[in-house]
Amino acid sequence: MAVKEAEARHALKNSSDLKRRTSDAKEELEAAQSALDVADKYYHDTLGPECVNSSTSYEARVAQREAEIQSLQEALQLLDNDDK
Repeated sequence: MAVKEAEARHALKNSSDLKRRTSDAKEELEAAQSALDVADKYYHDTLGPECVNSSTSYEARVAQREAEIQSLQEALQLLDNDDK
């Protein structure tokens, strides 16, 4: 009889411990989801439009980048000539 009572107390304690841990995990999940929602909204409202420039075609971006590289190479040559 004492063993069954001890087992029942142990099971009850484990049950309440699991319920508490589950509750803590749910609260943590809700907090993390809330933070994710805020970050996602910030990205879509602020960063997304700034970072994703779909108005320029890929070919135009490649040409612009090549022009930048060419300009930088010319500037480097001028600097190297000035050092001599």
